[in-house]
Amino acid sequence: MSHSLNGDSTLTSPTHSQLSIPMSIPGDNYHTLLRANPIADSYQETNEKRVQWVREYDWHLSQSIRYPVPY
Repeated sequence: MSHSLNGDSTLTSPTHSQLSIPMSIPGDNYHTLLRANPIADSYQETNEKRVQWVREYDWHLSQSIRYPVPY
């Protein structure tokens, strides 16, 4: 039995426990954080310096998977 990991997941960080953001797979943490507004667009003005903190922390991606119980 196989299961695709594409779809809805949750992005969290142990360092920033207040963040729990829905994330689609395929995807990445920068675009997810940008859409949820914790970071500014790194391609505008000098925002690249303001988003460097993202790479300095651990990030967790979680997803619930339900499998039917075989009888």
